[in-house]
Amino acid sequence: TYKENVTIPASTVISSSDPDDPSVVMATVIEGDGTGPVVTMKRASTLEGFTIQGGTTGILFEGEHQIVSKNRITDNTGPGIRGPGSVDSNFKYLAYSGWAGTIVDNEIFANQSPGPGGGISIASTYSSIGRDDEMIARNKIYENSASDGGGIYCKRAESLITDNSIEKNVASRKGGGIYIDDFSAASAIDNIVSENSATSDGGGIYIQTFSGRMTGNDVLNNSSTAGSGGGLAFFWGSGQLEGNVFSGNSANRYGGGIDGYELTGKLADNVILGNSSRYQGGGFYLNALKGTLDGNQIENNQGSKGGGGYVHNTYPESVITNNTVTGNTARLSCGGLYLGYTWSTGGLSLADFSGNSVTGNTVTEPEVGDSTPIDICNKWGESY
Repeated sequence: TYKENVTIPASTVISSSDPDDPSVVMATVIEGDGTGPVVTMKRASTLEGFTIQGGTTGILFEGEHQIVSKNRITDNTGPGIRGPGSVDSNFKYLAYSGWAGTIVDNEIFANQSPGPGGGISIASTYSSIGRDDEMIARNKIYENSASDGGGIYCKRAESLITDNSIEKNVASRKGGGIYIDDFSAASAIDNIVSENSATSDGGGIYIQTFSGRMTGNDVLNNSSTAGSGGGLAFFWGSGQLEGNVFSGNSANRYGGGIDGYELTGKLADNVILGNSSRYQGGGFYLNALKGTLDGNQIENNQGSKGGGGYVHNTYPESVITNNTVTGNTARLSCGGLYLGYTWSTGGLSLADFSGNSVTGNTVTEPEVGDSTPIDICNKWGESY
């Protein structure tokens, strides 16, 4: 055990005797004194094969192009890994610039940040979607806590977040597993996001103004204990959310699997299965649909209204096609799919509503005098 705070000079490689041997990594410890970052990495430096613990931050980047690989990063009182930029006393970014680097094959756990990013906190100003040189991949990120982004927090970053296991992280506000913030084009691909929780929105993932890609993720058994979007919550989304599985998630308010405001992109080919919400949208809740909802399998979800899904407002450009909505349950009305009115017409007008199969849904406690069709209905209790 090395009890010191370490700075790695630019373009320097620091490695344990065998980064591929977990017992060596566990035994080769750099322990900070609790007064600052355990390891500060300058531009283009590399750290591999250590256990990093006991700092206000585990690893701090200064500059860019760092490589952090095959480390154990744990028991820090701030983010496990933090990107360059100035922060306040709670690690909230005040100023930041571009960052590119690689964070791969690490175990990042039991870090506790009073601000954003328990496991990893990155801010950047680059504008390329899913940069290959800004990669967070194949990490095990678990049991971290933060105000936002218990596992990972990305602010205006274009990180490619892929093949990570992100489990049992906690956010006191939003984004239990991942928080993608502030016009970020970060992409999340092929991750397991499981058993995370947030007090507010996005038990698994929260995305603020999203233009990237979210594909091939398993978003399982996450919870929003006092908010919406047990699996995923997003606010303004022009990106692509395709081929994901949202299952077993729960929300205390809306959207057990997914809660979204103003989708202009595409929500397609997802499996939305066995999610629950206290209020509308057991499977999903979309406040404003201006994009495409296509080819989704929406089954066995539960909510008060719109057990399968609830679209609060539609638009003339809304496309709802080729979805399978079955076996869902609503307590009060619209067991399958609820469609709200179209703003510009005051009625219900969609660009395309074809190829959908909405059958076999149920309502358990119909509202008094309610003759709403069980499978699909609109604002006026009429089938569509």
